[in-house]
Amino acid sequence: MFEDVAQNYRCSKAEALQFLNNLFTGGARVTFRKLIKGQVQNYDTAMAILEKEFHNAPAQARILAKLESLKFTDFTTADSSQNDAYVRLTERIEELFPRSPPQMQHDYHKRRILACAVADQPWALVTLDRTDEELPTYSTLSSALASVLQKHASRSAAGESVIPHDNGTFYTNPRYGRSKPRRNEARNPSKFR
Repeated sequence: MFEDVAQNYRCSKAEALQFLNNLFTGGARVTFRKLIKGQVQNYDTAMAILEKEFHNAPAQARILAKLESLKFTDFTTADSSQNDAYVRLTERIEELFPRSPPQMQHDYHKRRILACAVADQPWALVTLDRTDEELPTYSTLSSALASVLQKHASRSAAGESVIPHDNGTFYTNPRYGRSKPRRNEARNPSKFR
């Protein structure tokens, strides 16, 4: 993306190398200053060093572990709404996902990460039950969950019941760590235990 911006502004490689410092924070900026600034005069060499340092297999595995451990409750606070927490969750997924391993950078995996992050929320259960044909992409799942959460928030603010139910049984999707009760088991659970 930085290359695109530099090209649009018609920056030379030397100018792009000077502007690189402004892009980084934290460990990346420290590494940039140690390894590159003042020592490397070539933009392509600087990009290769940064790629090797920060986009290697162990770093990608750490990013993937962070993505898979995301939970909606980690983003909720006492002074913010659930809608704000959901926005922060999706922003975090959008931020980290491009840095995950290349073999995991598919919409299916991004969709799975979002579904697992909200799987323990009662307002998300009905949406997660929908099939892949109904919600085929990350963006459709994300917008459906945002819509359901907004309805949930408005109902809870009005004091209405917000827990989805179907004859006392939740029907959930086994792909996300829960199982759907068998038809007969839902009718007579004691018979199957």
